[in-house]
Amino acid sequence: MMKQDYSQVPVMTSEREVKGFLVGNHSELVSPSTPVPSCPRLYGCAQEIGAESSLFDAVRIIAEHDCVLIRDAKKVICGIVTASDISMQFQQLAEPFLMLGDIEIAFVF
Repeated sequence: MMKQDYSQVPVMTSEREVKGFLVGNHSELVSPSTPVPSCPRLYGCAQEIGAESSLFDAVRIIAEHDCVLIRDAKKVICGIVTASDISMQFQQLAEPFLMLGDIEIAFVF
């Protein structure tokens, strides 16, 4: 988690079975060799949505739970969307419009 700068990691026994969710930040994580049950915050229930779901479906869940796992049509966990992902997507979509607004203001005055 520390090496890849991840703050949420699913704890899984197979590609289809999620046992929980490890959530932490750099100050909480003790060492890479610490057994998962000893880690600071192991949550027993991970939130999931289908791969066909829209990003808007994920936003509500992420606002409440910080992340959501994505499950494909074969019931395999195929991804994760986090609050950080939503923030980056918002920046990519909103930045051009904000820049246009700044340009328009500059030309009006």
